[in-house]
Amino acid sequence: MSIMPTLDMDKDTFTQVGYLYNLLDKIGHLGLFERDLSCYMLEVLAVDSQNMREINFAHRAKNSTTDVLSFPLDVSEGADSHILAKQMKICLGSVVINYELAQKVAKQRGHSTQDEISLLFIHGFLHILGYDHEVDNGEQRALEQKIIESLGLKESLIVRNTT
Repeated sequence: MSIMPTLDMDKDTFTQVGYLYNLLDKIGHLGLFERDLSCYMLEVLAVDSQNMREINFAHRAKNSTTDVLSFPLDVSEGADSHILAKQMKICLGSVVINYELAQKVAKQRGHSTQDEISLLFIHGFLHILGYDHEVDNGEQRALEQKIIESLGLKESLIVRNTT
């Protein structure tokens, strides 16, 4: 039984990144998360660079595209919220992936688009869970690296963006 949330994707997104279902299941089997997220869902969207620029501007006032954005929803962790989540499949938030940019970066870095999107998803998913490498003491970086190494992927976004 998986402890990970259910993924919610539209048809176009599923066509591009449907393999994320398996990735999330593998992450769940690593045993790194104590919290059972199986009664929640997580929205995943794949967009092009122009749409990502618009989203980035609307939510962060940055008039540029980016590779991944996360929009966590406030989900309290009380007993009642867990019961409610089981009944309603409450959404943890949304991970928006720039599919177009991921293709370009994958080519530049010499790995597959699937690997690049997997890296972006892992990074965004950890933000959804409340990790924030910009303000924490390295917790997100360490967990992200552990997941990536366990799955045989290349270096994390945090590592490659700080080197």
